[in-house]
Amino acid sequence: MRINKFYTQALLFVFFTLSVKALHAAEYKIDLIKSSVNEVEVKIRFDAPEIIQGKKGNYAYYKKSGIVVNENYNLVPIVTKFISIAGKNPLITILNSENASLPVENYLKISSDTIQTTNTQAQVTIKYSGLYKKIPLYALQIFPVTVNSNQHIINYIKALHLKITTAGSSTPLAKIKKVKGDKFSKGLFINGDEIYSEEAPVTKNIQNIASSFSNTDY
Repeated sequence: MRINKFYTQALLFVFFTLSVKALHAAEYKIDLIKSSVNEVEVKIRFDAPEIIQGKKGNYAYYKKSGIVVNENYNLVPIVTKFISIAGKNPLITILNSENASLPVENYLKISSDTIQTTNTQAQVTIKYSGLYKKIPLYALQIFPVTVNSNQHIINYIKALHLKITTAGSSTPLAKIKKVKGDKFSKGLFINGDEIYSEEAPVTKNIQNIASSFSNTDY
């Protein structure tokens, strides 16, 4: 029997919230290099992760990250950021990456086979998250930490240079309009300054789309 996803996330949230004691957690920085109708290019730099010392083991954490149980039942961070891009079938190309390792004793492993796990073997994934002004929105998910099988070493991403492209839009490019982002969109999307719409800009409040992200933003 598998625990419902909602209860799994709630359990992890409570565990995580009560366990975090770091005042100056590790951070990451995302720089937008290029954004166009069918292409987004970003560079991401990660600090060495903060190691949280829990009663049952230690685990890695980043400020403004979520947390999941990976396929080996280790607690690992997940970074989810949204992009706005026209077209379909997004393809991630890793232009460059830099990794490092860190010794960590007694890395936390959840001792239950009923908790929902997340496959983190592909360290970068992209998922469809709904529509805004007829433009598909995608959640870029990064798993910056992997745990060595002996539980004594973790590997983490120091730098990542990504390009996301799509196969194109069914709407002629001449009809795709660039919508100026507002304060909300700039905080939500990596490329929030430029959102491309397949129709003329409308006055719909962008905050109305926030509910469509409730199942993907960890």
